[in-house]
Amino acid sequence: MIKITTARKYILATALCLQSIVCLNAQTSTADISSNLSQDSRVDSFSLNSDRGTPSLIKLNSSGATLSLNEVADFLSSNLGFGTETTFVEEATTNSNGLQVTKFQQYTNSIKVEHGVFKSISKNNIVQALTAEYYSLSPSINTIPSLSESAALQLVLDHVGADLYAWEYIQSLGNTPEIAAAYDEIYPKGELVFVDNYLTNVVDPTLAYKFNIYAAEPLSRADIYIDATSGEILLLDATIKHIDANHGKEEIKKEIKPIAKQTYGPMPLVVASGDTRYAGTRSFDTSMDTNGNWVLKGITPSGVENETLSYQGLGGIPLNVPLSQFAVPIADGDGDVLNPETADNNWTAAEHRKDDFSLPYAPVIPVSGMPSVGHNEANNDDVALDAHWGAEIVLNYWKNMHNRSSYDDQGTKVTNYVHYGDAYDNAFWNGTAMTYGDGSYQGGQHPDGSFAPLTSMDVCAHEIGHGVCEFTADLVYQRESGAMNEGFSDIWAAAVEAYVLSEIDGSLNYDPWGIGEQIDERDGGLEPGTPGSRALRWMDDPKSAGDPDSYGGANWIEPECGTPTLANDQCGVHTNSGVLNKWYYLLVTGSGKSFSAGLNKPAADDQISDAGNTYNVQGIGFEKASKIAYMGETMLSPNAKFIEMREASIVAAQVLYGPGSIEEVQTTNAWHAVDIGDAYTVGDPNTISFNESNLQIYSESNTINGCDDSNSYTVYLTAVEVDPATTITLNTAGSTATLGQDYDLSSTTVDFSGSEIQSVQITVYDDAIIEDSETIVLSYIYNGKFYKQEFSISDNDFSPRTGTEPFDLM
Repeated sequence: MIKITTARKYILATALCLQSIVCLNAQTSTADISSNLSQDSRVDSFSLNSDRGTPSLIKLNSSGATLSLNEVADFLSSNLGFGTETTFVEEATTNSNGLQVTKFQQYTNSIKVEHGVFKSISKNNIVQALTAEYYSLSPSINTIPSLSESAALQLVLDHVGADLYAWEYIQSLGNTPEIAAAYDEIYPKGELVFVDNYLTNVVDPTLAYKFNIYAAEPLSRADIYIDATSGEILLLDATIKHIDANHGKEEIKKEIKPIAKQTYGPMPLVVASGDTRYAGTRSFDTSMDTNGNWVLKGITPSGVENETLSYQGLGGIPLNVPLSQFAVPIADGDGDVLNPETADNNWTAAEHRKDDFSLPYAPVIPVSGMPSVGHNEANNDDVALDAHWGAEIVLNYWKNMHNRSSYDDQGTKVTNYVHYGDAYDNAFWNGTAMTYGDGSYQGGQHPDGSFAPLTSMDVCAHEIGHGVCEFTADLVYQRESGAMNEGFSDIWAAAVEAYVLSEIDGSLNYDPWGIGEQIDERDGGLEPGTPGSRALRWMDDPKSAGDPDSYGGANWIEPECGTPTLANDQCGVHTNSGVLNKWYYLLVTGSGKSFSAGLNKPAADDQISDAGNTYNVQGIGFEKASKIAYMGETMLSPNAKFIEMREASIVAAQVLYGPGSIEEVQTTNAWHAVDIGDAYTVGDPNTISFNESNLQIYSESNTINGCDDSNSYTVYLTAVEVDPATTITLNTAGSTATLGQDYDLSSTTVDFSGSEIQSVQITVYDDAIIEDSETIVLSYIYNGKFYKQEFSISDNDFSPRTGTEPFDLM
């Protein structure tokens, strides 16, 4: 990291809206970019990506010489210097915890630059940092493909070499409008883009066609990029993301939507009760179909539609079943003589767990497109209640904790499919839906069974987490970026389980640090939390499940492992995720804590990394750690590496909780614990000082609420090894602003003990008087040393206009 220290110049920028398209001009070298940023008084520090030779993170001042949103275009133009052929188009904005993250997609000569993005994080209209993955393309770069789209597609299909593609299977079913719509959705369409050639060791953006290829036999799906001139395959980005219960089974990221067999009227939120497999009796959303049956379809408290359907043990497209029988609703009240049900919207285990496995295991055998009666979890719809309730809770978590509406932050419906395949040992996210297998454990009857039905809460949270990642960081699913993609999904699995224990039912047998601890039956059916019990991954001690807990340490898979494939787990995405998992665990709980019980797990964290670094982390709890992780994920670019997540998460901690805050300190120390970066360093012992980055330009008006007559600001003070405990008294002598009239302090005394961050609030009032700017001076004496910091109040009042021109008073 290159650190710039400049004399502080305090200016006030008018708060305006950022243009939706940023145009940049003039090609600039890496040396020139570094020089420009070093000399810009608004820049605090920046980091250069070693592969691209361009900035990956630019930290801006939060006080003094600052950058407002409306100045970003000029800032990028003057410092980074693209030609006018390059634009950045605003595509998404995320608002959470008082922060705004804005994403800009790069285009050159009106062609999308794949993975080329800028992201700004701002607070009160002041940009705190910019993250970047952008590519310098020559204005004369070729934009005319030599290959036609059809020729390129044929070369891609030759490369995949599948025996059957999904659209071919769909076409064989007939020519109904439903089938035609399904065919159109799946048939690959070429998009012309610039993309880096992933086969070389240099950054060389190339004109390419992008196709999404969905193969049926053998099953696979990926975004495939082919050179539009040479026909060379440049990148295969797998779109399959799963819980990894079985490396040998794939999953579909985006499937055809099923054709409903029932019609529904208005869908009010009707709360039902039911006996779930993993969480006891729970309440969930339902509605009534036209046959008078209650079905698992409704509106969740988060305002998002939620529906659960069944594959009946058959699997889905592209299996050989009629499209109209792709999936069916799950109802209360549609039983038969042997399995009666009462349509009372009370989903009891007696009604919906119909197979108690009292007889030997027998697989479900399709007969005329429907399953026969057999001893199989496909007969048990109590696990469907887990999927339905689980999705509702995950949606509630994202709305309540992060102000996110569904996985895409657009309130999009979530669909859950259960009973996928016969004893299928996996679960997956398909872009808009969850799909769950029933597992091969089969109530303990299968001799080689590994997993119970995969509808546990953490599996649901993990897979929907992939949807969140797609619409935030959109991390490429291979190497380090793919490992973080998996790690974030594990983080949300842990966070949601902790949310349930805290907000819903603390008696549930959840271990947030075990991924799949309820469905992993490789231990012979041991209860979670007992010695010898198993999980897919352990976040508190990744090594016990064969994953690394330190970057480059034991169990680490070399990310540059060659060509990423399913066989090598895309160069270790489900393994190297352990590094991000351990970081998050330490940030939540702190170091040196006892581990929960589990197979091969030691008693406690030893506080020594694989590189031999001794670490000490103080936990900050799930809520704060999750907010930092979420903002960090939102700020990442598609090909980000672990070091870039370190930088993004530290910025997130600074913006959320203040520079030098305990949250920033522990975020930094947790990364040091996994051998990424140094531990946090503090000032001299027995000192108390104002944070240099405190905002020092105040406005009488509130830029968020517009017409409010006051505005509040936080002043941070940092203590280092203060002993004994002391109280300082803040003095306002020398201020030109009047206490009690122009501003108020939340307190004039602050207590300190040891090393900690404390704060006071300054409330600035709009006095409606036209005047010069005023100053607030805060000072104190500690250990015989005088400390002072000044703050300026910028007047926002103006003289009324005169004359005959119409004037609206608002």
